[in-house]
Amino acid sequence: STQGVSSAASDVYKRQPEDIASRKLLVDIPLWLKTLRLHKYTDNLKDLKWEEMIKLDDQQLADLGVSTLGARNKLLKSFAYVKENLHD
Repeated sequence: STQGVSSAASDVYKRQPEDIASRKLLVDIPLWLKTLRLHKYTDNLKDLKWEEMIKLDDQQLADLGVSTLGARNKLLKSFAYVKENLHD
C-alpha cells in the first residue's frame, strides 16, 4: 500500500528543522523536544508555555535541570531559530 510510504515521508518531514518553528508543534512541548531528540528534558520544561520556554537563557535552563551544556546549547539555538522563523 502507498499509505505506508506517505506516512514514512511525513515522519521524515516532521524531523526537518523548519518544523520546530511551527506553533502547532510548539504547543506540544513534549513532542517539540522529541523532534529535537531532547525528550529526556520533557519533565523539566513541560509546565512552561512555549512562549515562556523560548525566552529562557542558559542559566535558567541549568536551573530547570537541563544539566549538559550540549543540550542547553541545542535548546538555545532552537529557541533563536523559533523566534526568527515562527509560523502556524
